[in-house]
Amino acid sequence: MISNQQHLELLRAEAMLLQAVAARTLEQRYRLLWQVWRIVQDRHTPLIVGNRVYFLFWGAARSVAVVGDWTGWRAPEMLHRIPGTNFFVLMKLLPETACVQYKLIVDGRWDLDPQNPRYSLEGFGVNSELVMPHFAVPEIVSVREITGEIPETVIRHRFQSAILDEEREIFFYLLQRAREPVRILLFHDGEESLTIGGYHLILQRLFQRREVPSMLAVFLPPKRRNEEYEANPRFLQFCAEEVPEQIATWCEREGIAVANRRMLTIGASLAGLVATLLTIYYPEHYAGFIAQSPAYWWMFSALWNAPELVNLRRAVGVLQTGTIADARVQTQLFFFRFRQYTHRIAYQETHQGHTWGQWRRMLAPGLLRWLELERGRRDSNPRPLV
Repeated sequence: MISNQQHLELLRAEAMLLQAVAARTLEQRYRLLWQVWRIVQDRHTPLIVGNRVYFLFWGAARSVAVVGDWTGWRAPEMLHRIPGTNFFVLMKLLPETACVQYKLIVDGRWDLDPQNPRYSLEGFGVNSELVMPHFAVPEIVSVREITGEIPETVIRHRFQSAILDEEREIFFYLLQRAREPVRILLFHDGEESLTIGGYHLILQRLFQRREVPSMLAVFLPPKRRNEEYEANPRFLQFCAEEVPEQIATWCEREGIAVANRRMLTIGASLAGLVATLLTIYYPEHYAGFIAQSPAYWWMFSALWNAPELVNLRRAVGVLQTGTIADARVQTQLFFFRFRQYTHRIAYQETHQGHTWGQWRRMLAPGLLRWLELERGRRDSNPRPLV
């Protein structure tokens, strides 16, 4: 939230920017732009006033464009040069509760916004991040705390899979109080969940606050992501039979008591589909799922009509999606479809895109909501926003 004084300062900068566009002389134009730029250097870019976002760039360039979540990272939108200057501007309307990512394209080169210190780690690198004034999902772990490395506190475990006929690996991260029995959480996209998502840090922070019980987080990386995550029956069987067996053997060897053998499974995008399918097809091993921006489009009809949906009566689920070029429509549809079988399912959406930035922020709200529902609290209504 910004103060009234800060809001007035931003309104003043917006007014001067508009005056500069209409200024009669180049001298007046530059004087106004310098004043705007001083405010921008204090407040950073983009310049945000209510739901109005001004993307700004000042420098020698032939062309400047912006691309981001709201464009689907295609069809760049051009910034307009203020006549007679090297000052470029584009105004966009965005929800006041949004958080989006973007990059500038200066003379064909994609780059971060040099005046914006905010950024997000993603699977394809680093993006600039724009946080609107009333965005309300707190950052439990700052992106600056994520090193991009698998920490020493995470234990790597390799084993030979008979089902997949190859060596596989999983990572164990234990958070336990005085030998208290642990709950088991299985994360798909295991390596990225650690190195980009920083999920282990988020779990650690929640555990330190005593908001979650003792847990063993298991991070399972894919080897051939699309092939394995596109509802591959052998990969699902591997997750349902061999992975639980390896977890049980490791826990027994380490003397770790398990509170419930049925696991919670968590995944994003195609991995969100995998998490859902494991819970539906293998309820004896999986107690529920958190599906972040799930790619239900991949097998819409087959999932919608699956007779195994009756197994949701034993499950607890949380569906999450962004509203900006994300999986919102199909996630909503499946939320209401799943509610035909259980009321222990929740829906959460925010004005974000299909990004690790969203999934990183939404992990804690999803996990806390899942625990509420597992303890017996029912959802009488959908929850549109966190």
